[in-house]
Amino acid sequence: MQQQDPRIDRHRGAVYRAEDVLASVMASRHRRVRIGHAVLTLPAEVWFGELPAVQAFVDAALAEPATVARHPGRGPVRVEPRRGHRRATYADGVIRIPSADRRGRWAMARGVVLHELAHHLADRSGHGPTFRAALLHLTELHVGTAAATLLRHLFEPLEALPDHRSAPEVGADQVRRVAALLAKAESTASAAEAEAYLAKAALVAQRHSIDLAVTALRRRVAPESPTHRMLTIGEPRKPLNTLLVSLYLAIARAWAVRVDIGAGSTYVLGYGMPGDLDQVESVFATASTVMVTGARGHVQGGSWRGTTYRAPGSGTLRPVTATVARNAFCLGFVERIGERMLGVARQARDEAAGGSSSGAGSDDGAAGGCPPDGPPQVALALRARELAVVEYHRTASHARGSWRGSATAAGSAAGSRRAGRQAADQFGRRGLEGGRPAIGG
Repeated sequence: MQQQDPRIDRHRGAVYRAEDVLASVMASRHRRVRIGHAVLTLPAEVWFGELPAVQAFVDAALAEPATVARHPGRGPVRVEPRRGHRRATYADGVIRIPSADRRGRWAMARGVVLHELAHHLADRSGHGPTFRAALLHLTELHVGTAAATLLRHLFEPLEALPDHRSAPEVGADQVRRVAALLAKAESTASAAEAEAYLAKAALVAQRHSIDLAVTALRRRVAPESPTHRMLTIGEPRKPLNTLLVSLYLAIARAWAVRVDIGAGSTYVLGYGMPGDLDQVESVFATASTVMVTGARGHVQGGSWRGTTYRAPGSGTLRPVTATVARNAFCLGFVERIGERMLGVARQARDEAAGGSSSGAGSDDGAAGGCPPDGPPQVALALRARELAVVEYHRTASHARGSWRGSATAAGSAAGSRRAGRQAADQFGRRGLEGGRPAIGG
């Protein structure tokens, strides 16, 4: 039998095609894709504005404890410009990006950088199983579970990957339902329907997290261990970075997830159970789209014209500008979303403690058909999960200093802030799915 020439990169074309599919979904309007019965909602692609931002991202990615543990001994990587516009390359610890030519803008995408970084972690040429496993690891950490799931699905026709993991079965129906509700939230043209779908998704996601915690306490399955992930918010100095971080924090508080904020509010590190991080990231991806779209519509509507806000320091009244109106809208949205998410969390816990989640309706039952648990059992399971995350964060976090947050005088632009609260306050106010009652809150 003739031996395959090791210099032939047999899977290069297949890997590129898979990445093209992933990029096209992330660039689409709704960023969703169906795999079997599951509907995945992917985040939008992140673009770097300059090479120092790429270098900072690469440095942070290589310092991730999960990456260090999986690929020990891998040294640092330099990011340098290269001539031309057609190729980004990696060789001998150097990633070269065609940043000098405007036509090389495509290579400033996060996905391209992760591809070249995967070559460094794989420590070998070509696009074989070791490279693809490294790329999936980086994608899951820095883009999200949905993107990694799609990429893994596209890689399945190729030979098996090292450490290939199958999706967990516990609560799989609830996970699929959350994804489907989030997809509906992004596909509907009605803002009120989008917000109601998002609220229902959050409620189902909370029930799923509680089911996992109670099941782990009973030892029917191996309990999850806390972990942490980086989620890129935006390029340095982008005006909405701090407001998007505030939105992520508002959602994370409803789960047992602790958060560190990166320099310039360009990324966050979420610490929690893998399932909870999945839910927080999914809800954030949809809520951030609703917030940004709503803020744009508010600014274009012009209802803020002729209103005033109080300037910081002097307290004098000044005319509201488009920027102030946008920021005030987002502040009101974040404020109300936080209240609604905490309300949904309380509702899910009360239902679980009272056993109401095991009533009629197969999609709202406890995972694995477990009988209802009393308040002590649910409270004990949730407290155990919370303490595990707090202890993990204490030992794994390297954060120093404090985050100034999204403090801004825009909050005194009462009309725009009220509009943002009203946009978020539509959560659950309308019935869904064939006349079912609206969710409470």
